[in-house]
Amino acid sequence: MIYEEEELNFYLGTHRERWLITAPLDVSLFISHRVLARRATLPRAPLGRHYAIDSGAFTELSLYGGEFRTSPEEYVRALARYDDEIGDIAWAAPQDWMCEPFILAKTGLTVAEHQRRTVENFVTLTALWEEQGAPGDCPVMPVIQGWQLDDYLRCVELYEQHGVRLAKDYPVVGVGSVCRRQGTAEIGEIFRTLARLDLPLHGFGVKIAGLRQYGRWLTSADSMAWSFQGRRTPTACGSSTHKNEANCQSFALTWLQRVWKAAARPQWDQRDLFEVPEPVETELYGAAAGSGTMGLVSLVTLGEWAAKVGRAETAVRNHLTDAPGFPAPKGTRPREGSGTPYEEYEESELDAWLKAWETKHAPARYEVPGDPGEYRTLGAIAKLLGVDGKTVTQYRALLDQHAAHEDRGARRFYRTGDVVEVLNSRKGFGVALDPARDRRRTAAADDGPGAPSA
Repeated sequence: MIYEEEELNFYLGTHRERWLITAPLDVSLFISHRVLARRATLPRAPLGRHYAIDSGAFTELSLYGGEFRTSPEEYVRALARYDDEIGDIAWAAPQDWMCEPFILAKTGLTVAEHQRRTVENFVTLTALWEEQGAPGDCPVMPVIQGWQLDDYLRCVELYEQHGVRLAKDYPVVGVGSVCRRQGTAEIGEIFRTLARLDLPLHGFGVKIAGLRQYGRWLTSADSMAWSFQGRRTPTACGSSTHKNEANCQSFALTWLQRVWKAAARPQWDQRDLFEVPEPVETELYGAAAGSGTMGLVSLVTLGEWAAKVGRAETAVRNHLTDAPGFPAPKGTRPREGSGTPYEEYEESELDAWLKAWETKHAPARYEVPGDPGEYRTLGAIAKLLGVDGKTVTQYRALLDQHAAHEDRGARRFYRTGDVVEVLNSRKGFGVALDPARDRRRTAAADDGPGAPSA
């Protein structure tokens, strides 16, 4: 299998084109077409620079109501320009159609339609590269899109139906719609299953937490998480030219060292240390098996189940286990070494209880106040919604990602409708909008089987 043969190549995400010149040559860079396209003059990268291009597809679909403003022809011309003026592109992402519910709500389309458009765009870009007479092979690599495991497998089949041989012809095969839920067991299973098809998988936006959990299934990954952390980090590099580290190469390279350290961990060969264990199939009798005869049920610890459903284990233990009707444990599982055994629960009972509880405790939805297209500060939007300012500003990092915004002097103004849409995507108590940024998960990183990685 290719993931057993190749070391993971991690691409440091950057929005500074000068880094193509100034970053160390042993650092692979991932830079967006949207950054480069507006430059009249591009930097000429030194010999040996390894870089890849992000198409900016998520940003375009997010900002422009679920449609692309950049045509395939324009994108191919831009790639040919980068390849010529900057230097050889290692590879480029297609203009794929993400399958996050947030994006589906904007387009009004189905997962299947997004997959169809993703595959057809890849085929179109490949043909356009040849038609325009650009030198060398087309740098665009395929991306598998989906939301659930079966979706991704169907997308693989769709590529095959178009004559695209993912395992044989491409050094990179991206896996989309994963970066905002990378802390979940579901994503680990998706990567594991696709890797067993002998695909050279690239994980988009994979942070340290994701690398620890399922990095051994990947041949490459990228992230710009350092910049989001840097926004809240006062200048520590000694520079007098910036207030925080959001654009600091020194800060980014220090963060990258942590990534390489995680990627080099030999424990990756020991699946149970980094991935949520498979639910234990246990023989139960009588009523415990759901019938009067022997049957098989799936038993899980609270840590395993919390990771599966995308919740913080601490929130489950502290707030849900005492709620009315929460299922009782069925038995215990010994810990490795000494310590109190883990309680085990029947997974189907937990799932059924959570579904009913979530229905009853769904978070209130907000109505868009006034013109959804008007740009306002977060404080102004909070005031119009009748809530405390922190109710909105606590999601600033996500709003910077998902809501259209513009800076006017020292203040940032956001498109009101986008802000309300993000707020309405809240999952309810115990679930962070961005699981990878959930401090409760970080605190619980080593707290029992199935605890999410930090």
